[in-house]
Amino acid sequence: MLIVINSPTLGDIAMTTLAGLSPHDCVVLRGDGTYLATDVRLAALPAPLYIMNADVLTRGISVGNAQPVDEAALVTLSADHTPWITW
Repeated sequence: MLIVINSPTLGDIAMTTLAGLSPHDCVVLRGDGTYLATDVRLAALPAPLYIMNADVLTRGISVGNAQPVDEAALVTLSADHTPWITW
């Protein structure tokens, strides 16, 4: 499963869903969702956490525990992980 987070906030339902992820799933922060990069709740996820590098540079923020990726890497992640969920 690929979860793309565009929102800078996460509710209880989103956190419950994220907590149920496996190491085979992945989470990508993009847009305003990149502000969650230093959220300790996301650092504890069992799934890998990625962040769009262009959004990091635009916002001048820290990547935290997330691995920076570009658009080409996002395409690869999208092909390798289904289904997709976007918040």
